[in-house]
Amino acid sequence: MREICKMIGLKEPEIEEKGLFVVLRIYRKVTSASSLFSENSVVAKTKSEVIRDEKDKIFELLIGDKQVTVKDIANKIGITEASVQRRLKSMQEDGLIKRIGSKKSGYWDVKL
Repeated sequence: MREICKMIGLKEPEIEEKGLFVVLRIYRKVTSASSLFSENSVVAKTKSEVIRDEKDKIFELLIGDKQVTVKDIANKIGITEASVQRRLKSMQEDGLIKRIGSKKSGYWDVKL
């Protein structure tokens, strides 16, 4: 396994015992924006940070296209349609956005 990892440039898997459990860490090549960080740096976000980032992205999309659909938002930011709907509902409750008209022919009123 070590030789294979070295050949393809991956960090070797790690096995750690924690009480009754075993933790296995398997590394992969980074192929996204996080590749800008060093191999040893840890980039972790809390759930609330991830949700805030998703809401920010949704807000930007709504500013750019007030008639954007839930499906389009989900595809553009890479989350499920149900997650988009939850974020939109939360944003409406916070008074950031308001839906004007029907789901099909309406638009988003974005509070700037």
